[in-house]
Amino acid sequence: MADNLVYAKFEYYEALESKRDILSAEMSVLNVMKRMRKYHSLRIKELDKKKQLVKEVKELEMSIKKSRASLPMTEVQKKIKREEFEIKPSKIKSADNDLEYQLREIQDRLKSLGG
Repeated sequence: MADNLVYAKFEYYEALESKRDILSAEMSVLNVMKRMRKYHSLRIKELDKKKQLVKEVKELEMSIKKSRASLPMTEVQKKIKREEFEIKPSKIKSADNDLEYQLREIQDRLKSLGG
């Protein structure tokens, strides 16, 4: 092992600049690690808050369902409820056709730009 050693000679200013570069690189790595730890802790806090929010929304949803179940439905509410679940296929097909038209138009523009 000792036979494969290679030595390099640096001038004083080159060695000093190399040391500065190494120290600045170490400092940058430490700053990145510091930011990563801070991000990690903030991310954990964010996920805890989201979990708490989801739990509260579910509780609110359950209380709303209980309240609605205890109240009588009027004829208007029944009609609105039926209309909410009716799917109108003509609107869906026209929206799909509109998207296809827009896609074709964009493809035509790309072809005209491409030459």
